[in-house]
Amino acid sequence: MGGEGMAAQHGTRVMTVLGPAGVGKTTLVEALAGLEGQAAKREESGPLGIYRFSYLDDPWIALDAPGAVDLAQTALDALQFSDIALVVVPPDPEQAVLAAPAIRMVEDAAIPAVLFINRIRESEARLSDLVAALQHFSNLPLLVRQVPVREGDEVVGAVDLISERAWRYRPGEPSALVEVPAEVREREEQARSELLETLADFDDTLLEQLIEDKAPPSDALYALCAKVLREDRAFPVLFGAAAEHHGLNRLMKALRHEAPEVAETRAHRLNEAARAGIIHAHHEKHLGKVALLRALKGVLKTGDMVGGVKLGQMMPVAGSGTLAELPEGAVAKLVKTEALSTGAAYDEKGEVTLAHPVPVLAPQARATIHAKNAKDEVRLGEALQKLASDDRSLKVGHDEAEGALMIEGQGDLHFRRVAEMLEKDFGIGVDLGTSRPSYRETVARAVDKHYRHKKQTGGAGQFADIKFKLNPAPRGSGFHFEETIHGGAVPRQYIPSVEAGMKEGLERGPLGFPVIDVALTLYDGQHHPVDSSDMAFKIAGMMGVREAVKEAGSVLLEPIYEVAFIVPDSFTGALNPRIAQLHGQVLGFERDAEHEGWEILKAELPGRALDALVGEIRGATQGTGRFVAEFDRFQEVYGRDADNILKEMAAE
Repeated sequence: MGGEGMAAQHGTRVMTVLGPAGVGKTTLVEALAGLEGQAAKREESGPLGIYRFSYLDDPWIALDAPGAVDLAQTALDALQFSDIALVVVPPDPEQAVLAAPAIRMVEDAAIPAVLFINRIRESEARLSDLVAALQHFSNLPLLVRQVPVREGDEVVGAVDLISERAWRYRPGEPSALVEVPAEVREREEQARSELLETLADFDDTLLEQLIEDKAPPSDALYALCAKVLREDRAFPVLFGAAAEHHGLNRLMKALRHEAPEVAETRAHRLNEAARAGIIHAHHEKHLGKVALLRALKGVLKTGDMVGGVKLGQMMPVAGSGTLAELPEGAVAKLVKTEALSTGAAYDEKGEVTLAHPVPVLAPQARATIHAKNAKDEVRLGEALQKLASDDRSLKVGHDEAEGALMIEGQGDLHFRRVAEMLEKDFGIGVDLGTSRPSYRETVARAVDKHYRHKKQTGGAGQFADIKFKLNPAPRGSGFHFEETIHGGAVPRQYIPSVEAGMKEGLERGPLGFPVIDVALTLYDGQHHPVDSSDMAFKIAGMMGVREAVKEAGSVLLEPIYEVAFIVPDSFTGALNPRIAQLHGQVLGFERDAEHEGWEILKAELPGRALDALVGEIRGATQGTGRFVAEFDRFQEVYGRDADNILKEMAAE
């Protein structure tokens, strides 16, 4: 498609191939990699498949991104340092929504993209219906570049709308150039007219030619298509069948002619100063960290300073041995350079700011994690930190309720992969558990309390006497302490110890949770000139407030989160009953201003619903929806709900 017979003139270009699970991405990538008779060899960096091949003497790297929603961050990170995205979509208009997350990702990455409708021979739907369904989820116009040739309900070929040439698919052979069938001519002319009208929005010369009813030359149209794609102003749409190798040469020739090179990628989407970028990283037992490195500007050599550290050993993708240098645009495996992180770009001295950084996905699920062997607990924490530096959607922390290590990520599949990597690459077996919500408690009523701590065991004893008021405080106020002591009943130097003791006494209330939203006023007391001490008054504060809380009565508090559900608009209604089942309240919804065809539904949900939320939203949206949950407040729980929560906690 334009320049097909030209000598090699391009450096290595990188494409990320993405789309929903089961759409045939891997089949497509392997077919593209083998178009010139090469054996497709897959290398892997975690869940990311990597293929190195050439087409018409041009070198390519294809990154086969996982389709599983749990591993979407890998796809986003691959897009960051790619030149072009190839979005593979199913041929059924009813399933177009499944491609919506991939279209959203390429828009977030601001990367040029081509949409490829796979398995076209299975489709009985009109191409226009499928394109309209896809256009609903695209901010950019879709440029239909081909129309199908059918015999009955079967697609047997394609007509290129720019060259106006037709090809007939042949099993096991390249497609044959044929005359445009008469029955297709009217449809082809209409589709070509629509394509040219859309392209005219981007080019005044073409607009004048159309007004004057002049036929634009094909070479100029191909050049305009390349310009529009590289400037990320439209998404071209092509189709074929990867398993039968139909339409793949057309696709690769379009990519070869129109995809930008690394210099354009660096200038438009990254940072002109960026010398290198880390596409992905993983750990291997005997090598340590293995990073997928791309040379973004100039040649990289072993020992060069990148990000303030010397580059370690470089090895070829899908090859053996080592590399002394890496040409601009090329990709290699990098070992013995722990300091460089996934998703980051670097100059010689350090990390550089990216013009269009891809988003880091918010956690969708959480789990506690324990080493099966207690002696591995320290190593487990260290290993998890290493995995989190490679996987930006994995967060490591501590479960407040149990004090155990906790991981936050994208779901069960994500967590299972973490467990597998810990076992395989670090030799640490782990058990995953459920992370329970962080409950709190407060007091039901005010109490006026007198507490005396007195202990005599021979020699100096312990004595502290305090009088204080415990009052419920407004929700969200936490802990408030004040004193109104007069006449030195409690010496000034002991008052901070009383406050410290009270804070410690509130760390665990009668229900087993931290006590919050209370106001304490120390107003009187007594001391002994010999037996009083900081420790005595701290103990008095701690024990006194514990008794006061029991007398005041406890009220269970649960965390309430404000949750934003980001879903295709056709699924918004399906969320309402599920939110109600999870004891939530819908606050409203609005159109997503940044992405066509998406809506944001906002709701309040209790913390106990979060663990079930990822399954509910994926079930309601066929795996396309996501959510962002932010803690809002603690709220009282009464009656049966409180009893059920306490029973569940006691059972654990």
